[in-house]
Amino acid sequence: GITVQISVAAFGVMQARKAAFDDEFMAKPEVKQIADEFQAIYGTQMEMGYPDMGNGKLGQLLDTAAWSRLALAQRVHQNYVEALPLTLGLMVANTPERPRFVAGCTALFILGRA
Repeated sequence: GITVQISVAAFGVMQARKAAFDDEFMAKPEVKQIADEFQAIYGTQMEMGYPDMGNGKLGQLLDTAAWSRLALAQRVHQNYVEALPLTLGLMVANTPERPRFVAGCTALFILGRA
């Protein structure tokens, strides 16, 4: 259940990224200049605005609505990723002694995040 939620959040980031860094945006002269510099340095093309996570050089060139959608989707996904190690660690450590309690807590965690 938890990994499904994280995957759905990641899919939301990809949708926001595709919408924000579309072909029209990437064709703007100021964006093209950044992409050309990136390719000159790293020998590879920027795809879908990577490595910008919405708060870098490309993110500064987005309109407010596109930037907001990307930033919010990115934050939702990052919040899941940050909580995952502690959550899974506690689940694994406590499941042998309290399987029903852990199942209940996991269900609450999933429902609380939905």
